[in-house]
Amino acid sequence: MILANLFSVTAAPINGLKLNIISMLTFPEICY
Repeated sequence: MILANLFSVTAAPINGLKLNIISMLTFPEICY
């Protein structure tokens, strides 16, 4: 249970970072 919680806590920011990078690559005019 602790390991699963740790995984979700560490995986969520990484997924958010990937989404930010993908959105920056696909919508550069919105970010700038």
